Amino acid sequence: MEEKAISPQPNLPVGNCTPSTVFTVSLNVSPASQVQTNTRVQLSGVSQEEHRLANCEITEKQALFDWTLTFQPPGGTETNADGLLLSSNTLDPFFVPASEGTYRVTLVGESTTLGQKTARATITVVSPPPVLLNAQGKLTFLRVHDFGTGFGPPTDFIDVEAVVQLNTQPGKSFGFQLRNDKNRPARQGMLDLMRDAFENNVTVSIDFFIVPGKNNGVIIRTALLK
Repeated sequence: MEEKAISPQPNLPVGNCTPSTVFTVSLNVSPASQVQTNTRVQLSGVSQEEHRLANCEITEKQALFDWTLTFQPPGGTETNADGLLLSSNTLDPFFVPASEGTYRVTLVGESTTLGQKTARATITVVSPPPVLLNAQGKLTFLRVHDFGTGFGPPTDFIDVEAVVQLNTQPGKSFGFQLRNDKNRPARQGMLDLMRDAFENNVTVSIDFFIVPGKNNGVIIRTALLK
């Protein structure tokens, strides 16, 4: 434990103070309480006893402390995530969240005379905005499913009815909606084009929006490449 003495305050008579102890536990989060995935989240904690002696001298002593971290994905269950915390044996640990959701940090300090105090913080992690990309290749997969079922896991879900995969984009899927709305004629044309390309092994070009780090994107334009 680190302990240091501080000179008596100038307006207090030396040797005329009532001994006391102040115990402080607090934490700060940087850069903010809401960040994007893969952003370094820096924590800064305080777990400290301040002792005023009868001679009015003040000493500061670092108290015992312990960090915990939990993670709760959207719509999911909160679980322990202590393994993400780096340098957790210091008061300045950090973590880099790879998944969107809610992260809860707890710092528990323990005083030798005043027991425990707790500080908490909540960090909300969101995905970065989608970017517009282009890909070209031959279709290896084409599926049309019922309205409202969508495609993909909760953390990489796209609200679409038509789904395709390209031989040049392994592990990725792309889709578009087939709703009975004003966009249906254009999207039906996209589906007809995709079916033609799939049946005749023709290369297609697709423009799509996808969130960086995700595997499922939403198609906005398609074309056959002869």
